[in-house]
Amino acid sequence: MSLKKIISALLFAILVVFAGMTCRAAEVNSNYLNGNKNFPMIDWKQGVSSFLDKSSLVCERYDPPYYILAVNVLYVDHSDKGNTTPNVIRTFRIFYDYNKTEMYNITKDKRGLTTSYYIDPNGCEAQKSVVMPAGEAAFYLCYNLKFYGTLYQKFGNEYYPVFSDEFYDHLK
Repeated sequence: MSLKKIISALLFAILVVFAGMTCRAAEVNSNYLNGNKNFPMIDWKQGVSSFLDKSSLVCERYDPPYYILAVNVLYVDHSDKGNTTPNVIRTFRIFYDYNKTEMYNITKDKRGLTTSYYIDPNGCEAQKSVVMPAGEAAFYLCYNLKFYGTLYQKFGNEYYPVFSDEFYDHLK
């Protein structure tokens, strides 16, 4: 067998393996957890997918322009490697001031004291990852209104919506 045929066969084998991995990653990182539309994916970072549990959405305060919503988010570690089993479920409580277009994450510290922090749509990713998409999705599902989705953020010389239309489309 010639060297050219061996190299061609190896390249073909690598291509087949890579194509299979790509198809599997696309399946795992679909818009819904295990294809269930009750669990739309709201965030994906570093191999961890986050899915909103639409059935857990609760309105705790309805006093326009003030709202508080609570919703569960399921985290799936290693989703990029094929895992589809949630390993963490976290409840987010979000306070909204609609007139000021401000969203706050309400948490309790180790002593049980309630605190909150502003979720800046133009802030760093570490402060807004998962919590901001959870808050945006919860508000949209509850009231059929975009919250931060009407805002734009600047990247270089271009402006982009904080949330794309596709984000809202797959929540339905």
